[in-house]
Formats: sequence, structure tokens, C-alpha cells
Amino acid sequence: MAIGDSHSNVLLAAYEALAEKNQWRIDVAGHNGCYWTTLIQQKRVQAQTDGCEGWKRNLNAYLDGAAPYDAILVTNAREGAAAVVPAGVDVIKATAQGLAKAWSRQTARGTRIIAI
Repeated sequence: MAIGDSHSNVLLAAYEALAEKNQWRIDVAGHNGCYWTTLIQQKRVQAQTDGCEGWKRNLNAYLDGAAPYDAILVTNAREGAAAVVPAGVDVIKATAQGLAKAWSRQTARGTRIIAI
């Protein structure tokens, strides 16, 4: 499985080539400017923020209902939609914690996370 924002799309040809060469199936899930985290990502328009949050809810529901993947490749761009963190909280630390927390339900099932 490959999960990410639009930067993951740059890798679609590579995913396809690897899958074909190794006889793998690689599912892909992505949302423009939105990555797999427990943090809310603030967009310019509330409807876009809501869309991103809805995508993450749907992604988690899909993953929870599917058989565990051998591995999930995750990508995101740092300059994407800013994560909402409380005042005084280190953004980098909060971002890392939000990513790890989002991934934890799948790692608990035995899935490896490969972060780019």
C-alpha cells in the first residue's frame, strides 16, 4: 500500500514497475495536500480541511477493515497544509507524533511503515 499527498503521485510509475516486476499488488491512496496523520491540517478553505479530514477517516476505516498489509509506504511534503498544533508546541515534534499515532493502529497489526 502507498499512502500520501500529491507527491506520492510522482512515484506511481515506480510503484507500477515494482509491482509488475515482483508480481506484487500495490494499492494507492492519496489526497492532494493531505497526508496520513492524526493532526488536523488547516487548508485555505474550510471545505478543503473537511475533505482532508474525511479522507483520513475513510482511509483509517478502509485499513481497519482490510487484511493487514505487509508494508505501507507513506509520503508527504513538509510545505503542504500546516498541521494545527497548540501554541508553544514544537511543530516538528507534534508532526512526528501525529504521524506515528496515525500509523500505530496498523503497526500493531504487524504492518511495517516505510516513510519517505
